[in-house]
Amino acid sequence: LEEQRQNRMNAIDAYRDSLQLQPERADIRQTLAELLLKNGDLDEAAAELKVITTQKPANVQSRERLADIYRDLGRPRLALEEYLGIMRYSKASEEVLMKAARLQLYDLGKLAAASRTLKRILQINPKNAEARYRLGVALKDQEQIQAAKAQFEFYLELTPQGEFAQEVQGELLNLNVR
Repeated sequence: LEEQRQNRMNAIDAYRDSLQLQPERADIRQTLAELLLKNGDLDEAAAELKVITTQKPANVQSRERLADIYRDLGRPRLALEEYLGIMRYSKASEEVLMKAARLQLYDLGKLAAASRTLKRILQINPKNAEARYRLGVALKDQEQIQAAKAQFEFYLELTPQGEFAQEVQGELLNLNVR
């Protein structure tokens, strides 16, 4: 393990030397960022990926990796900015949209924005149970009770034994009391 770590450090040094000679090489910078990640150097990896996304804003792979790192570092605003950047440069996947929605809903408290993002997911895949659940949560928190109930009920139709099924059943009981 120590040998692998030492080899990785040697490789990191070699890639940094290469970048001194060819700073515009995004492929070298990408590899360096991956090695830094494997080494646990999230801040340094993020810095390298930020250079790539500044040089090549449409590099979706680097942008998503950067967003994931920012999320892991507890920087939700920066993470969301990068996920939204992906949406500017390509057709966002359900996965990227869900990452953005989770940040909007839980980390940033942007309920209306989260609802819009979750509805985009449901336009792509109406049977996305997680999106139904999270949209129900967002709508409930916005006091849109009937719409929240509809999303929770749809969630249970899709996955009656799903990850959030017990919570959803409890929410429906509480919402029916209102």
